[in-house]
Amino acid sequence: MIEIIIERWTSPDGSTDFMWPVWQNGNRVQISGTYPTSDTAEADAFEFCTETLNRPPDRVTRL
Repeated sequence: MIEIIIERWTSPDGSTDFMWPVWQNGNRVQISGTYPTSDTAEADAFEFCTETLNRPPDRVTRL
C-alpha cells in the first residue's frame, strides 16, 4: 500500500508550510521540501508516486 501524508507546519511567525512523506508498506520512501499550499504538496506527491513508484497512492491523509 502506498500512502501520502500531507503535513501542515506552522512557524512562530504565523507562516504555514506543507510537506509530504510517502510511505509504502509501512516504510517511508521519500519526504519532500516545503510547499506554500496543501494542494501543491499533494499534486507533487501524486507525481512522485506515479513517476517513481509507477502507480498512484492508495490513500492520502491530511494532518
